Amino acid sequence: MEKARESYNKGNFKETIRLLKDFEKNGLDRYESLMLLGHSYFYMHKGKEAVRSFSEALSASPESKEAALFLGKSYNMIGKRNDAIEAFRDALKIDPEYKDALINLGVTLAELANQDEAEGVFKQITEKFPDEKRGWYNLGLVNFHKKNYSDSEGCFKRAIELDPEFTEAQYNLAAVYCVTGNDALFSEYVEKIKGKNARLAKMLVGACNKERKKLKR
Repeated sequence: MEKARESYNKGNFKETIRLLKDFEKNGLDRYESLMLLGHSYFYMHKGKEAVRSFSEALSASPESKEAALFLGKSYNMIGKRNDAIEAFRDALKIDPEYKDALINLGVTLAELANQDEAEGVFKQITEKFPDEKRGWYNLGLVNFHKKNYSDSEGCFKRAIELDPEFTEAQYNLAAVYCVTGNDALFSEYVEKIKGKNARLAKMLVGACNKERKKLKR
């Protein structure tokens, strides 16, 4: 097991999988072996194999919130959003305060266009973890999609307060200013983004021009 751990910590996932191939025959700990296998497959973007490993790990240790979380992430990797939601909810049954499970649950709900339920999850995150930038950022995205631009602006601003270099939040705050016609603040944030990523700033201006043409129709 020690060799497998060392291999995994070095990022040598193929070797980790090789070493753990016959873990049961070799008398290695079932849960730890399956978790190492699951993580190795996950980081190699082999979603189906990761799902199998994390599912078996959860069966071996039903109280493992980490196994449930990564089972959900692995389901997302292969496009099985509803199964992912169920796994994230299982993780939250184990630990209702599990921040990563809450964030992944909210993001997956939003991806399924279930904006109202996603909003409820992200509000829960901002209440429980007010210094978690991802909660505010994703709540901002939900409000943006619902065209609640004032609320969206406040959320993105809070995310940027928590991380002044949060480029994604700056980009989406600029998008708010684009659709609300605040040219001065839009230009200000374009310049901020341009200083870090000129290509992204150009994409932002292009997207804004396209959106404004649609609004004029």
